[in-house]
Amino acid sequence: MYKRQDGYCSLREAIQAANTNAAVDACPAGSSSETDMITFAAATDGDPIILTGPAAENANVSGDLDVLDGGDLVIQGNGIDNTIIDGDGIDRVFHICPGGSCDNRVTLSGITIQNGTVTLSGGGGLRNEGGTTTLDASAILTSIAVNGGGIANFATLKLQNGTHIGEPGAGNWAYASNGGGIYNYAGTTTIDASSVISNTAANNGGGIWSQVTLNVQNGSLIGSNAAEGTDPEDGGGGIYSYAGTTTVDSSDVNSNTARRGGGLYTHLDSTTMVNGSSVSGNTAISGGGIYNNGTTTVDSSTVSDNTANANGGGIYNDDLLHVQN
Repeated sequence: MYKRQDGYCSLREAIQAANTNAAVDACPAGSSSETDMITFAAATDGDPIILTGPAAENANVSGDLDVLDGGDLVIQGNGIDNTIIDGDGIDRVFHICPGGSCDNRVTLSGITIQNGTVTLSGGGGLRNEGGTTTLDASAILTSIAVNGGGIANFATLKLQNGTHIGEPGAGNWAYASNGGGIYNYAGTTTIDASSVISNTAANNGGGIWSQVTLNVQNGSLIGSNAAEGTDPEDGGGGIYSYAGTTTVDSSDVNSNTARRGGGLYTHLDSTTMVNGSSVSGNTAISGGGIYNNGTTTVDSSTVSDNTANANGGGIYNDDLLHVQN
């Protein structure tokens, strides 16, 4: 049983009530002017909620849980060890605002998302297409997609309060392309006091692939990710900044691996700023810590204990590099 306001119903029914602002079976009607809240009975703790039914529909009928523009919504779990939502390998787990054009705020707090799978698109655990989505003290594990094994973002995404995308032995996988943990295609992703760990991409960005704005801050960790691409241009074990601006502030990029840029890869049209951070223990053929092919600034930071099998154990520079303070 899953509790929404004063009634009991399934999680899918609760989300549908919030989507439509109308009563659905045992669920009371949602409200378009107030934040809807879904909570979970203690009796569900530790018992995974397993999604069922055919995939590839976007009206919250079956497969993944589709959150539409029915107003602001908070799904408040009982902690990542207690509230577990499992895609069972049939579909992704959450789809926020299919098709875009949303302006609502969606917060997923205290939950684990796991075993999401999509074979023709991105975002195995979560696909965010509109509005602002916040993951708070939550986890996304063992999910698979073409790109963005854990998350594919097309709007505004925030990870906070110890949220972790992947963990040792339970990482996410972009099996055909980029962004094992996160594929940041449009909008902005901010990782605040959170982590992206043990994810894998077939090509670039084992942890994160980004072509827009990416902020990693406040003690976050991008660690033990792998980009497995073998093309000479492939890389970015921790982060692959393809375009836009990537900022790593007071955080760590550690123990990642790739062909180029074990920790960080800055592509031609991108800018990377590393401020008060550590890039260490990463491994690559070239650019063990950082491979710069765009514009990179390393400010008041440490690049140490990285390894390159060919060139640039710490940094391989092929364009504009500033190392200062």
